[in-house]
Amino acid sequence: MRLNEKQLVKTSDLGFAAALVSIGNPVKGLERTTSRRVYFCFEEPSKFSDIESRYWSKNLTVDAYTLGQNIKLLKNRLHSGEL
Repeated sequence: MRLNEKQLVKTSDLGFAAALVSIGNPVKGLERTTSRRVYFCFEEPSKFSDIESRYWSKNLTVDAYTLGQNIKLLKNRLHSGEL
């Protein structure tokens, strides 16, 4: 999937999506699959592999309040049907 010639990164993991938003990567869209799974779509950050690696190894530093607020924001988008 492409958006304005930039590669999109998709994840269905709410925590990882919230972490990406918390460090300044806005959601570019949501994509629902037939299996009721929803993917959060982001423009690929220049250091995506480093961010992903740090997240899964529990070494990504994110402000706790901001992360919590972004989890709420993403859940609201999911439940409001905003796709």
